[in-house]
Amino acid sequence: MDIRNTYLWGFLANSVFLCMQLRVFTNFFCFLFAYMRKNAYLCSRKGEKSEKGMFRVGIIGPEASGKSTLARYLAKRYEGLYIPEYARTYVEAKGSTDITWDELCGIARYQTEQMQCLEQEHARRETVLFFDTELIITKVWFDEAFGQVPEWLEEAIRRYPMDVYLLTSPDLPWIQDGARYNGSDGQRKRLFERYRTEIEALGIPYYLVEHEGN
Repeated sequence: MDIRNTYLWGFLANSVFLCMQLRVFTNFFCFLFAYMRKNAYLCSRKGEKSEKGMFRVGIIGPEASGKSTLARYLAKRYEGLYIPEYARTYVEAKGSTDITWDELCGIARYQTEQMQCLEQEHARRETVLFFDTELIITKVWFDEAFGQVPEWLEEAIRRYPMDVYLLTSPDLPWIQDGARYNGSDGQRKRLFERYRTEIEALGIPYYLVEHEGN
């Protein structure tokens, strides 16, 4: 059985378990559509059989919306590969959220090179990759901080697409941890909608994650 099919039905079968911690509002056919879309691409060339390969899940959302917790949980639950947020690592090491254009370019370059390496390493492996944020958040960061986005970053987003997104809602309390600075409710909701718009512009399936008790 194709590993992507295994994980698809694993999500369906275990959704009740996940909902014990999160209230998930979604159309699970998004996952099915993503799977079919990728399979159709692999089979599009005449006479070529479908290949098994990696399945990329991008987990994005505003600050303090449970992205890291969800990404780690899913990677462990489904024996996938957790890809941590590099920007957080960089900001924590620097000790400041004041990032220059050149520094943000460095963060984006690192992410892009990481995507390329993962593509080469896992393209033909039965692996599900869970990205704790990815290039869309970096793109929005550029636009919010500097009013422009490097063209090479736009190209990288198209070159290394996710197969499906989980978009986390800003319905958890914002807590300062030294690496955050967009803490107002209005800012978090606005960024949430920006991320949704970016995903929809790419035409990639996604579903929303809201948290229990909200």
